[in-house]
Formats: sequence, structure tokens, C-alpha cells
Amino acid sequence: MPTTIIPGPQAVENLKADGLSEWPSRLAPENRIEPLCKPGFKPNFHLEPGEKIFTIGSCFARNIEKALATRGFDVVTRRILSAGQTLFKHRANILNNYGVPSILNELTWALDEARPFDAATNLFEIYPERFVDIHLPAAIRPASRDEVLERRNVITQITGEVRNCRVVVMTLGLTEVWYDRHAGLYLNYSPRRALVAKYPDRFELHVLSYSETLDYLRQIVALLKRACGADQRILLTVSPVPLTATYTGRDVLVANGLSKAVLRTAADEIIAENDHIDYFPSYESITLSSRDAAWEDDQRHVEQAAIDLNISRMIEGYVRRGTPEDLDLEKHMTKARAALAEGGRKKAIRLLEPFAGQLDTSADLAALYAEVCLAVGRADDAEAALAHVPEGWGGWQRGVLQARTLTAAGKADEALAMLTPLSEAEPERAGIWQTLAEAETAEENWTDALHAAKRWSTLVPTAGEPFRLIAEIHRASGNMDQADSAYRAAMEAEYGGQEFLMDNAEYLLEQKRFEEARTCLNAAIPETRWQEERLQNLLLFAG
Repeated sequence: MPTTIIPGPQAVENLKADGLSEWPSRLAPENRIEPLCKPGFKPNFHLEPGEKIFTIGSCFARNIEKALATRGFDVVTRRILSAGQTLFKHRANILNNYGVPSILNELTWALDEARPFDAATNLFEIYPERFVDIHLPAAIRPASRDEVLERRNVITQITGEVRNCRVVVMTLGLTEVWYDRHAGLYLNYSPRRALVAKYPDRFELHVLSYSETLDYLRQIVALLKRACGADQRILLTVSPVPLTATYTGRDVLVANGLSKAVLRTAADEIIAENDHIDYFPSYESITLSSRDAAWEDDQRHVEQAAIDLNISRMIEGYVRRGTPEDLDLEKHMTKARAALAEGGRKKAIRLLEPFAGQLDTSADLAALYAEVCLAVGRADDAEAALAHVPEGWGGWQRGVLQARTLTAAGKADEALAMLTPLSEAEPERAGIWQTLAEAETAEENWTDALHAAKRWSTLVPTAGEPFRLIAEIHRASGNMDQADSAYRAAMEAEYGGQEFLMDNAEYLLEQKRFEEARTCLNAAIPETRWQEERLQNLLLFAG
């Protein structure tokens, strides 16, 4: 049966409706293919600024996840970076699920109490008292059974957060998967070759058919419907990232073409069957783009500029911007400034993101948006926002904002060229000396950085922030005794605050001075939700 049936008159109307129906020529007014392809898409639901989002699937899902988080969304799967640092050694790819059956496995273990993760069949003792979870990357070193189970419990707990998310972004990766005949499950990764040799009748390679892939997708959708809210929406994508290698004996180029064709076709079928699922064409965007513009030198990983283009287009299409009647710009700017002052960078960007399309209407908004983008690590967006801030705005303040943007973009030398004359013209401006110290630090000019930071501290003698930077300068240059003293000065400053106490604890943990760190953390009294989260994470590391 066809996936789509359109009456004749409507089909004719579709051909001329929006200018997207005909293949774009290089001679067309807009080249939508080169250098980076921009396929059209039509959202059937919206993302609310700042709402909880769950991402699952292949490595391209992590790119989407990171970009959404920096734009102020509460991407719950990012919590693995803090909850599991001691277990995963900062491996953000721990949640990657490449095959569709693996996505179903993880969701089943987290959402179906009748079918939990079975340690007896899924853990292997590689050598005495050292185990591995065969559904996780082989690069994770074998550990005690308790540690491996603790790692699995963290993954299951975070996966279970999908219940609390209205939007799920799911990225399909490949169809060439390994099957464990003993467990009756597909693996997420290739089994260790030692295991294949030891158990030659247990593991076998499968290339999933279209009907099998579609069946697994149907099971995933049914499970999410049973376990999650009725208003849940799914944004489905197919990863453009190709197979690293194939076990089939075919040319990997051919094997990858088959894999992506099956996934793309199954995705279209599941979307046709479900009104609550949308497809976002990131796969088409990357694979149809000029290769030198879309791919890194390994020709497997996508260039950051191409990722940014896709995420920006997706957010532009899916985020509900609001109307003047339901969004008060001044109120949001006031709240964003307050959130930023309290350390709530994500909250600040969530408050301003609905106004990202209005930066040309307000220099104050553009400047604040640039500042918040810098706080969440979006230097390119900060630079774009700064273009809407006229040269005369704020006097020396615009120069400082531009210098901070240059430093964040890796152009600290250009920032210093601006700041040196600015500091001579306005020697009593603490903000100039702060930015100068940060730019000198980025250039590893430790003596000049220390001079600027000390000058900053003399202009704001009751603030702890200058001493924190002084401590970081000493720390980076290897002067640990001076770093200790500066951290203490930051904590003891009249306007020190809990952030500096936790900075000191983090420093002590890096020095493996665990008892001192615990003493420091036990004295902390969080003043905001963000400080509470940071404290809990540090307590995990302190033991």
C-alpha cells in the first residue's frame, strides 16, 4: 500500500505551492544545495523555549543534543556528563545507540518493569573480577561487577527521564548490527573479537531488512505511547554519518548506501502512520551538500558549520517565538540579567531565545543576547548579535563586549589590540581590566594577565571575582601556592559567594586533596538551583 495518496487536483497545487517542488538549478535565484544544502520542512508541532527534550540514537544525536542545550533547552540526556563523570571518564558518547534495536533495548530496560536489564546475559567477565557491559563501547575498560552495574543503572535512570519530556529527538544510525543468540538481543556495538573467538556460535552479524527495521520502529513508538504523556511528540532524523567499516565483505560505500536507504524509507513509513512524528531532513542536508563544505577530512564526521546550519534551521522552524501580546521583551531582559548574575546561563538564554529574530530592533537586546551567548559558549552567535549593536552604543562597553567575543572566538590577539588603548583611555573601568586579563590569559601571557587582574582587583577591592581569575592564572602557570592563596582570598572577599567556595573545592579535587575538598563542600550553602546542582556533582567526585 502507498505511504501517501494525494488527490490529483491537490497534487497539481502542491507542484506550484511553495517553490520547493522543482529541483533547484545553480542558475536559480537561490542555490539551495551548494555549498550547504537547505531542504525545506514543515513542522507539525512546536518546541517551547527552555522545555525538556530527550535525545536518543546515533552519534549525530549528540551533535543535536549539544546544540539544543547551548540554546537554552533542558536536554535531560546531557546530565550523563555530570552524573557519570567518575564512571564514564567524560565519554559523552556513552548514550549513543546506533541500531534501531538498540534504541528499543535501552527504552525497554528503562520503561518496562517486566523486562529489565539482565546482568546475567549482558555482562561478561573478561578476566577474573573484571567485567564489561557488551552494550557499551569497547573502549570502556573492564571494571568490577558493581561498578559496571552502577554505570548501567545511571544510564537506565537517565533514559527513564524520557517520561518527563514532551519532545523526543531520535536519530537513526545504521542497519548492520550484531546479534547475541544466547541473550536473544541485538548489540549496540561490535562484540570484542576475543568474545567472538571464545563463543563462535553465540554472535553473528545481521543486516536488517526494511520490514525488520520498521517493526522495531513500531515497537519503539508503541512503548513510548504506553509509558509517556499523550502529548509527546517525536522529531525523527537519519544520521548522515556513514559506517566506519563493514563486516559484510562489501565495499563500505555500498553497504552504507543500503543502510541509509533502509533507514530513510522506514522513517518515512513510520511518519505516515503517526501524526505525532515529524521528520527533519538533516540527512539530506549533509549528504547533498558540497563535500568540502560538509565533511571533515576523515569524510565521516560532519563539519561544525554544517551542524550549526541544521540546528539553527530546525530551531527557527520548531521553536514557538510568541507574539508581542504574550511576550514582554523588557520583562524577559530583566529576568535574563538576573539569571546571568546568579549563574543561571541556561535560564538566561531560554528567556532571550524567543527574541533572537528581533535583534535588529533593539541594540540593548542585541548586546544582552551577545553576552548570554558568550556565557553558554556560542561565540559565533554572539558575533552575529554584536553586528546589531552600533559602534556608539554604551561607549567603552561595546568595545569590551567585542573584545570578549573575539577572545571567545580564539582571536585574543585582536582583542588585545583593542583593549590596550581602551585601558589607557578609561583606566578606572574595572570591566576593561577584567577583559584584558582574560585575553592575556587566553594568550598565556601570564605576567601581563596577572598585572591586569591585580589592577582589576584594586578597582573592586571587595569582590571575589578578580581573585578567582588570579588563582586561575597562577594555576595555569604552575604556581600552586599562589593559587591556594588567591582562592582563599576569593572565598574571604566581602562579595565572595558560594561559587568561589565551589571553585576552590574543584581545584582541590583536581589536586587530589579530597579531604580538604570535602571540608570545603560541607561548608557550602547553595543560594540558587544552579549552585545546588553544581554542589551535588562535586560531592559525587569528592566521595
